[in-house]
Amino acid sequence: MEFEKFGSTIKTNPDGTLSVKSSSGAVITMGENGISIDLEKIESVGIKNVIDVETHSINTVVGSRSHFIKFYGGGEVRFAYNQAGRLIELSSTNVILSLSPDNGLIFSRRDDKSHSSQETHPK
Repeated sequence: MEFEKFGSTIKTNPDGTLSVKSSSGAVITMGENGISIDLEKIESVGIKNVIDVETHSINTVVGSRSHFIKFYGGGEVRFAYNQAGRLIELSSTNVILSLSPDNGLIFSRRDDKSHSSQETHPK
C-alpha cells in the first residue's frame, strides 16, 4: 500500500515496516526493531527552544562530530555525523525529533514522558 499526502509518500513495505519519504528525499522507516532515518545530507541541526537545554557537549573524533544534549525534565539525545554531513548515529529518550523540509534536524523536549525511548539507526 502506498499513500501520498502533503508532499510525503507513505508505504507499507513487504517486511511489514512502514516508510515515509518526505519531499526533501529523506526516508523514515518504522518497524518493530525501531526507527531508521536515511538522509542524503544534514543541512542543519537545531533546538526548538534553547531554554529547554540543560547541557550540551560536543566531541570531535577522527572525521566525525558527536553531540550529547540533555533537556530539563530528563530528555536526552545523542547524535553524530561525519564530515560529509551524513548522520552516523542518533538515539534519544523523551525527545521529539522533527525533520525540516531542507533536511534539518530539530530537537525539542517532550513534555509527556509516556513515550520513554526512541532508538534510530541510520542506513
